[in-house]
Amino acid sequence: MSEIVWTAEGCAQDGTLLAGADPKRFVSVDIPNLGSPAPKVSGGFDAFLKENPHLESQAYNEIKKCANCGKPCAVTMEICNACGASLAEVQISKSPNLFIAFIFGVDKAGFPLKISMRYETEDVMVFDDPLAITRAHVLSVPTNVYCPDIRSLFADPPSAIKLLNKMEDAAWKALCEGPLSSESWRRQALSAAGNALPVADLRHLNATDRMS
Repeated sequence: MSEIVWTAEGCAQDGTLLAGADPKRFVSVDIPNLGSPAPKVSGGFDAFLKENPHLESQAYNEIKKCANCGKPCAVTMEICNACGASLAEVQISKSPNLFIAFIFGVDKAGFPLKISMRYETEDVMVFDDPLAITRAHVLSVPTNVYCPDIRSLFADPPSAIKLLNKMEDAAWKALCEGPLSSESWRRQALSAAGNALPVADLRHLNATDRMS
């Protein structure tokens, strides 16, 4: 029986993974000094809305909560994108719009609301996705536009394209000034072919090309 050779990240050639990731094995890039270390609003999400009732129409998302794994899914989805369970019989319910809480600096919504900010402008904030599934997984959120779901974008396509481009530009800038600025991070996270490309060229590759 041949000996299994493990990479520094705990992966064997056949795709087997060691359980329990060792954070010290992964190169990370510190977040910039943005935002505020302390919340601007104390007392929780419900108390914030009580003082700002005019925000109530934007403060909750309509969702389908997966009965199998509990993940909040968009009402337009038929299958849970976390566990694959059917959502056909799931009733529509509501959950707090945490982006509203992040934008106004609310301290909690049943759990502490802390994000790692990567980039911000007057009308866009970019932060690490709390549910990240890749090494560099950010969310780009407009702070001056309310868009309940993707269907709202089709009401005004020219404005929607401008908004999406602005969000993408902000996300890309966050990546360029963050993880992609680190040679050691790129060397570990990207393939040899991907690492050989100029950083600007990575923007137009799909995730498989970039990370394989």
